[in-house]
Amino acid sequence: MPRPPQPVDPEESLHHLIGATIRHWRQEVRKISLTELAKMIYIDVSQVSKWERGEIPVPAHRVADLDEALQAGRQIAALYAAVTELEELRARERVTVEDTEAAGTDETDMKRRAALQMLAALSAGAAIPPGALETVLSGVTPDSIDQMDVDRWERTVHEYRHVCLMRWTGALIPDLTADIVAVGKLLERKNPPSVHTRLLRVSAELSGRLAAELDDIGDRRAARVAWASARRAADASGDRDLSVWVRGYEADQARWAGCPDHLVIDLADEAIALSGGKPSRGLGGAYAACASIAARRGDKHAAIEALQNMAEVTDRAPEAFPEYFLRWNEAYAYTFLGDGRASSSLDRALALYPPGTMTPVANLRLIQALDLVQQREIDEGLEQALTVLQSGSISTTRHHLAGRILQALPEQAHKLPAARDLRALTVRA
Repeated sequence: MPRPPQPVDPEESLHHLIGATIRHWRQEVRKISLTELAKMIYIDVSQVSKWERGEIPVPAHRVADLDEALQAGRQIAALYAAVTELEELRARERVTVEDTEAAGTDETDMKRRAALQMLAALSAGAAIPPGALETVLSGVTPDSIDQMDVDRWERTVHEYRHVCLMRWTGALIPDLTADIVAVGKLLERKNPPSVHTRLLRVSAELSGRLAAELDDIGDRRAARVAWASARRAADASGDRDLSVWVRGYEADQARWAGCPDHLVIDLADEAIALSGGKPSRGLGGAYAACASIAARRGDKHAAIEALQNMAEVTDRAPEAFPEYFLRWNEAYAYTFLGDGRASSSLDRALALYPPGTMTPVANLRLIQALDLVQQREIDEGLEQALTVLQSGSISTTRHHLAGRILQALPEQAHKLPAARDLRALTVRA
């Protein structure tokens, strides 16, 4: 008879948290036995069992094997890295126990506990506790500095720009959180001004991407904290394009997160004003937010004007705001406006995204389903919507689009089994 899972007690042993995460991916996600996992990574089953129960730590060289075998998208690796840092903090605290009254010790302890709270919440799929994110991100703002390989961190930022297209909603939260903590620690040390500025740019973009992920899973409160941290770091760096990007990106994300329309427009207007008309990815995102809000309101003139402004950004800076971003937003606006150009924009957008793109393409398929329903291709539209929603997590964007599909159904179609299934998939607790 299998041994029942032990309760996770990260304060007692951080390895319990790693073990619980491995068990979750094995049992709940991959649905495989201990024996099967052990065979996949060529190790004795008793060792894997001890890892899961937190009795012994997972060797560092086995973490990548577990991530690959469980198809965990580097989440185990991110958690392991954070746990390792926290264990080091605990070791340093034990060595300097006589100095626990020092201010630095109190701050370190607070950050350690906040990180533990976040990690525990993330591993359990729960919301981030209030106050935890603020504490973790406190080191991202400019205080002190240190020497490092900034090139590596800048490459990491560029990597996230690509990877975010290839992962489902929320999948990057553990990685981003761990990286933000690491960069925050570097910003607390003493580095040359040029290095400090580059680190601020890195922290701003990492915090912005974390904020977008949090918005997309529906944790608007935590997202606001991360957005504020991103703005502070961007503004402190003196990089105006980056400051525009943070505000434009927040406007772009806030349109899905239940923010009032006027607040979305305020964010977009702030980005547009700050840009001075210089084309950039942030300016494109701001115009995208304006176009979608206008389309939802049925204001065709304002929507078309925003799309034209967005097209100009793509024409002048295609490397910053690629054409697939433009076509995605065209498809959305034209569909909501009932404009005949919706179908061609959808086709162009779908053809332009890189192979392997996940969330944006899935959302385009939902927009396409909405277009089908509006054209009274009810069965085909509902079938496509269900297929898409069953393929991944229900983000705020997907929830919004599914809701519009249901609104577009004629009254008699609401009784269809597919319509009931769609409604059931989008019900939020």
